[in-house]
Amino acid sequence: MSALLASVALASAAFSATYDCVLEAPKALNQDGAQVSLNAIQFPGVAEGAWKFRINVTRNEKGVNGDIIWPGNPIQIAGKFPGLPTADGSIALTAYSMGPCTFTESGCMSVVSLVDFGDGTAKVIVMPTALATDSEKKTREPFVVVIEGKCTRIGSPK
Repeated sequence: MSALLASVALASAAFSATYDCVLEAPKALNQDGAQVSLNAIQFPGVAEGAWKFRINVTRNEKGVNGDIIWPGNPIQIAGKFPGLPTADGSIALTAYSMGPCTFTESGCMSVVSLVDFGDGTAKVIVMPTALATDSEKKTREPFVVVIEGKCTRIGSPK
């Protein structure tokens, strides 16, 4: 399949819809040998109930976009970003910001993946780029952050 035909096929699988989303607490993936666990990350400066945002997913002849509206924006993902349809009713996008950032020292980036279940609900997973800093050793190490959430579609998809 040519690249043009693949792009057309992906665009036809896209959709336009608006979602109100609520995220669970961010979790860090920890590995100790063969054991892996997800542990909640505490955000003392973020108010209870602040983990809510709206995303408008739009489709036109130029492609798919996700516009994340989040006034509090504790993890810097608000803004309009190009999206990639990953399946019928599903979109992934990369949200980025020059900061200040929660999980990095300068630029921020998160992968946002949303899947519409077709019943008025959707699941969203946000995976920010994250660095752990050891100030004594003056080193940095990447770590994995996973933020899962549920969304409610506003109106019908177009």
